[in-house]
Amino acid sequence: MTDEAVKAMVKSANGQNVVLAFSISDAAEADFAGSAGSGASVLGYAYATPYRARSAYRFSIENSVYVRDGLAGGGIGRALLSALISRCEAGPWRQMIAIIGNSGNAASIALHAAAGFRMVGTLQGVGFKHGSWVDTVLMQRELGSGAGAPPDAPKPDTPKR
Repeated sequence: MTDEAVKAMVKSANGQNVVLAFSISDAAEADFAGSAGSGASVLGYAYATPYRARSAYRFSIENSVYVRDGLAGGGIGRALLSALISRCEAGPWRQMIAIIGNSGNAASIALHAAAGFRMVGTLQGVGFKHGSWVDTVLMQRELGSGAGAPPDAPKPDTPKR
């Protein structure tokens, strides 16, 4: 699966502009260029999208990490999230938000905590999945200097966002 294919899949799934997307395939340990090769299957993928559309939130992004069923605990999610954080820290973003769609998803909560995310809240009973109401867990991690300094001024040749 190519980067463009992952981006198209993600965009069709959530209707937002994708900031970064990449996958890990069984053809390569970490295929961040997206060229998984023929016959390779995607073991997991990660992406970041704008946290909110309004200009005030332009330095915050939301992450998503998906690992194929049955492969949790093998380090795929950790590798994806770590690479995504590194890539995002190289950009203008200062905060990364994780919105975990079920408070019972201990693996995702632990993955994010191990990557430096802290719990910032829980929205109770806001989702309905598989016949049950579920909570949404909010976690947050600073990128680079976070809120400790103003954002960098745009470069003269860089369009304003």
